[in-house]
Amino acid sequence: KEEAFGVWNTNVSLSKLTDKAIAAGPITDVSLEARFEYGSYYNYSSKGLGASVYLDVPGYSGRTGDKFQISYWRRQNCDDFVEKFSDGECYEDHNFWGITARSSWEMLGQEWQHQLFVRYQEDTGGTWPKKRNSRLWVEAEAFMYLYRGLSLGVRLEYFRDAGGIDDNSGNNDRFTPMAVVKMDF
Repeated sequence: KEEAFGVWNTNVSLSKLTDKAIAAGPITDVSLEARFEYGSYYNYSSKGLGASVYLDVPGYSGRTGDKFQISYWRRQNCDDFVEKFSDGECYEDHNFWGITARSSWEMLGQEWQHQLFVRYQEDTGGTWPKKRNSRLWVEAEAFMYLYRGLSLGVRLEYFRDAGGIDDNSGNNDRFTPMAVVKMDF
């Protein structure tokens, strides 16, 4: 079965707001963050507000778009599954942490980009069905830019849910390789 999933991240950078570079040890910028997600499965939606710290890490700061970012969001999410079993209520709000490492280079006359995403969702406590278990996502990607922000690449995704992915029965893991078409705006 085909499903769709999309994430939109946006931020307000302190260095761009003040038009001044930030340099405090390894910190190169600080930003306020917003994150929105939508998935076709169970009509899933999510929103999160938080902050990020950008760090000067060798290999992740040489070209435009390169970054090493540590993020935090306070996240809310909901879907038809939990609403059905919790009298129309959504999942418990939870802390959501992330690391994003992105670097780019040129090879064979093409622009390439590598990204690594690590996301961690904290256990909310509470009881099923509103409880959110600890979850870990690790995604490694490599893309070749084809034309004006359009790129083609591969993604290796690892996912672990401490409560069981589908049935709350215990630890569960999933590894998924995939081909990806991406558009940067």
